[in-house]
Amino acid sequence: MKFLVLSDVHGNFTALKAVLDAVDKTRYDRIIALGDNVGDGPCPDKVLLALEEKQALMIQGNREQLAVDHFAGLPATQDALQWEFMRASLNFLSLSQRQLMAGLPGELTVKVDDVSIRAVHGSPDSVRELLYASNQRRLQECLEQINENILLCGHNHHQFAYLYEDKLTMNPGSVGLSQAGEPFRADYGLLNVNGSQFSFELNHVYYDGDAAKQDYI
Repeated sequence: MKFLVLSDVHGNFTALKAVLDAVDKTRYDRIIALGDNVGDGPCPDKVLLALEEKQALMIQGNREQLAVDHFAGLPATQDALQWEFMRASLNFLSLSQRQLMAGLPGELTVKVDDVSIRAVHGSPDSVRELLYASNQRRLQECLEQINENILLCGHNHHQFAYLYEDKLTMNPGSVGLSQAGEPFRADYGLLNVNGSQFSFELNHVYYDGDAAKQDYI
């Protein structure tokens, strides 16, 4: 089975659409979205709609958690200037989309043939923990504490893969706010599972910066 692995779209529908248009549909059977689909970009409604239409497997990121808390009346988000844009963008979400976010799990496990996959936003311990390729000791700890063969994570917007013995940690990078140092770049990953074997690919596309600016306007 083949997966398109996405993370941290952050309401950037132009970037998401560029990825979905660029990746040939024969290259994946399902999408796994690792959270933070909303929160900072202008089109969270279009992002969630596109992922729902693709029947993506989704989990909560810290932005989904924040949005759910905001709609529940979290005082910190109601008036603070820091969250002004987020509040405005979240107003585009329908009631059903708000309910969808609230019902998403914090993580999930997917079993394919003889391989199991743990999907988290930050780490197995915290939605907000940042896992980096440079901290191999922490990556090894995470892989040792889970029963799954593969750990998929996002949150830090840095694309990497780390193999430890027979296990893999993969961060597909950020679709909407890549930290790769290139403007208008959208990162993604591909994961292929066949029997007891797996392979992966880290890739990216570029999206229309002018279109993204118009979405913000």
